[in-house]
Amino acid sequence: MSPLAKIRRVVAAEGMAGFIARLRAKLRRAAHELSPHRFRQRRAERDFDRALGISTRGIIGTDSLGLEGDSSREAVRYQPTSLAAFRHMIERLPIYTADYTFVDVGSGKGRTLFLAAEFDFQRIIGVEFSQKLHALAEANVKRARKKGSTAPIELVREDATRYAFPDEPTVLYLYNPFTGSMARRFFEHLVATVEARFRDVIVIYNNPSAEEHLAGSVWFEKIDEGIGYVTYRTRRIAA
Repeated sequence: MSPLAKIRRVVAAEGMAGFIARLRAKLRRAAHELSPHRFRQRRAERDFDRALGISTRGIIGTDSLGLEGDSSREAVRYQPTSLAAFRHMIERLPIYTADYTFVDVGSGKGRTLFLAAEFDFQRIIGVEFSQKLHALAEANVKRARKKGSTAPIELVREDATRYAFPDEPTVLYLYNPFTGSMARRFFEHLVATVEARFRDVIVIYNNPSAEEHLAGSVWFEKIDEGIGYVTYRTRRIAA
């Protein structure tokens, strides 16, 4: 689709005010990318990847992920989580991470999985539906292991709305992997598994575009929030 056609589609759907709001957001993001702070972040990310021998940087649009149907329409582009943001969110958790399994829903090329390894989770699982991203994550894990990484990473190519969540205490991480009906189905599926077998589940939701599905559930309560993210946890009083 041409840039002009995209503009017309946005204006038709959201009006001129919506188009201007989107344009302002893009300009803010562009200014952020050019800032000294973002330059330092990119250097840290590059050094992190180089140390492991992996490649996780870059952005991949949804039209390049090889998805179809709702997955194609409602998936969000691949963009890796920043090192500092992830570490901040994990360090604020009121748990002993070695007692928990970590699951990244929409794990992409796998950077977050390697970051999770710094916190000694008992298991680290990446769930990704895009075959392209899953293959890139597999290649990254192989390269990291050749360089000596012993991180207990498991990669699963699966539709997250059907994924069989672990029975043990779990930290789920989502970097806004999907929107719309897919987000609704995912959270309905998650709540159903908690109802079926209660255990401690913590959901770290980065860029929480569909937070209402957690906020509206009696099984979860918000325990933390910060710039661009929220964290929810199961509560026993719901049982």
